[in-house]
Amino acid sequence: MFVTMSLTVDHFFSIENMLDLALSISQIGMVACTMMFCLASRDFDLSVGSTIAFAGVLCAMVLNATGNTFIAIIAALAAGSVIGFVNGAVIAYLRINAMITTLATMEIVRGLGFIVSHG
Repeated sequence: MFVTMSLTVDHFFSIENMLDLALSISQIGMVACTMMFCLASRDFDLSVGSTIAFAGVLCAMVLNATGNTFIAIIAALAAGSVIGFVNGAVIAYLRINAMITTLATMEIVRGLGFIVSHG
Protein backbone atom coordinates (compact mmCIF):
# COMPACT_ATOMS: atom_id res chain seq x y z
CA MET A 1 0.00 0.00 0.00
CA PHE A 2 2.90 2.33 0.79
CA VAL A 3 4.41 1.75 -2.65
CA THR A 4 1.07 2.23 -4.43
CA MET A 5 0.36 5.45 -2.54
CA SER A 6 3.85 6.77 -3.22
CA LEU A 7 3.39 6.20 -6.95
CA THR A 8 -0.15 7.57 -7.25
CA VAL A 9 -0.42 10.43 -4.73
CA ASP A 10 1.25 13.78 -5.35
CA HIS A 11 3.47 15.03 -2.51
CA PHE A 12 3.26 11.69 -0.71
CA PHE A 13 6.90 11.96 0.41
CA SER A 14 6.52 15.49 1.74
CA ILE A 15 7.76 16.19 5.26
CA GLU A 16 4.25 17.09 6.46
CA ASN A 17 2.75 13.85 5.17
CA MET A 18 5.54 11.70 6.62
CA LEU A 19 5.12 13.40 10.03
CA ASP A 20 1.36 12.87 9.87
CA LEU A 21 1.83 9.19 9.03
CA ALA A 22 4.31 8.73 11.88
CA LEU A 23 1.97 10.43 14.36
CA SER A 24 -1.05 8.45 13.24
CA ILE A 25 0.61 5.06 13.64
CA SER A 26 2.58 5.78 16.82
CA GLN A 27 -0.39 5.20 19.13
CA ILE A 28 -1.32 1.95 17.40
CA GLY A 29 2.30 0.81 17.60
CA MET A 30 2.50 1.50 21.34
CA VAL A 31 -0.74 -0.35 22.00
CA ALA A 32 0.34 -3.29 19.83
CA CYS A 33 3.67 -3.59 21.62
CA THR A 34 2.10 -3.55 25.07
CA MET A 35 -0.69 -5.91 24.01
CA MET A 36 2.04 -8.39 23.12
CA PHE A 37 2.74 -8.82 26.84
CA CYS A 38 -0.91 -9.70 27.48
CA LEU A 39 -0.90 -12.21 24.66
CA ALA A 40 2.42 -13.66 25.79
CA SER A 41 0.86 -14.37 29.18
CA ARG A 42 -2.02 -16.14 27.40
CA ASP A 43 -4.54 -13.40 28.22
CA PHE A 44 -5.91 -10.41 26.41
CA ASP A 45 -7.38 -7.03 27.25
CA LEU A 46 -10.61 -5.87 25.64
CA SER A 47 -10.62 -2.57 27.52
CA VAL A 48 -7.58 -1.04 25.83
CA GLY A 49 -9.53 1.14 23.38
CA SER A 50 -11.86 2.50 26.04
CA THR A 51 -8.97 3.14 28.40
CA ILE A 52 -7.09 5.10 25.74
CA ALA A 53 -10.21 7.11 24.92
CA PHE A 54 -10.88 7.85 28.59
CA ALA A 55 -7.27 8.87 29.23
CA GLY A 56 -7.41 11.20 26.22
CA VAL A 57 -10.67 12.79 27.36
CA LEU A 58 -9.32 13.18 30.89
CA CYS A 59 -6.09 14.70 29.57
CA ALA A 60 -8.01 17.25 27.51
CA MET A 61 -10.28 18.15 30.42
CA VAL A 62 -7.39 18.59 32.86
CA LEU A 63 -5.48 20.62 30.29
CA ASN A 64 -8.48 22.91 29.78
CA ALA A 65 -8.99 23.27 33.54
CA THR A 66 -5.37 23.86 34.54
CA GLY A 67 -3.59 24.98 31.39
CA ASN A 68 -0.66 22.79 32.46
CA THR A 69 0.38 20.10 29.98
CA PHE A 70 2.51 18.23 32.52
CA ILE A 71 -0.38 17.84 34.98
CA ALA A 72 -2.72 16.75 32.17
CA ILE A 73 -0.32 14.05 31.00
CA ILE A 74 0.25 12.84 34.56
CA ALA A 75 -3.53 12.63 35.09
CA ALA A 76 -3.99 10.59 31.91
CA LEU A 77 -1.13 8.24 32.81
CA ALA A 78 -2.49 7.85 36.34
CA ALA A 79 -5.97 7.02 35.03
CA GLY A 80 -4.58 4.40 32.64
CA SER A 81 -2.42 2.95 35.42
CA VAL A 82 -5.34 2.70 37.84
CA ILE A 83 -7.54 1.03 35.25
CA GLY A 84 -4.77 -1.42 34.37
CA PHE A 85 -4.09 -2.14 38.03
CA VAL A 86 -7.77 -2.86 38.68
CA ASN A 87 -7.91 -5.19 35.69
CA GLY A 88 -4.77 -7.00 36.80
CA ALA A 89 -5.88 -7.27 40.42
CA VAL A 90 -9.30 -8.65 39.54
CA ILE A 91 -7.82 -11.19 37.14
CA ALA A 92 -4.90 -12.25 39.36
CA TYR A 93 -6.39 -12.16 42.85
CA LEU A 94 -10.11 -12.74 42.30
CA ARG A 95 -9.40 -15.29 39.54
CA ILE A 96 -12.05 -13.90 37.22
CA ASN A 97 -11.57 -14.70 33.54
CA ALA A 98 -9.69 -11.99 31.61
CA MET A 99 -12.37 -11.80 28.94
CA ILE A 100 -15.14 -11.17 31.48
CA THR A 101 -13.07 -8.71 33.50
CA THR A 102 -11.84 -6.63 30.59
CA LEU A 103 -15.23 -6.67 28.88
CA ALA A 104 -16.79 -5.25 32.04
CA THR A 105 -13.97 -2.75 32.43
CA MET A 106 -14.39 -1.68 28.82
CA GLU A 107 -18.04 -0.82 29.40
CA ILE A 108 -17.39 0.86 32.76
CA VAL A 109 -14.57 3.02 31.39
CA ARG A 110 -16.54 3.92 28.27
CA GLY A 111 -19.47 5.03 30.43
CA LEU A 112 -17.15 6.92 32.74
CA GLY A 113 -15.70 8.74 29.74
CA PHE A 114 -19.18 9.84 28.67
CA ILE A 115 -20.05 10.94 32.20
CA VAL A 116 -16.82 12.88 32.76
CA SER A 117 -17.01 14.63 29.40
CA HIS A 118 -20.76 15.30 29.67
CA GLY A 119 -21.44 13.21 26.58
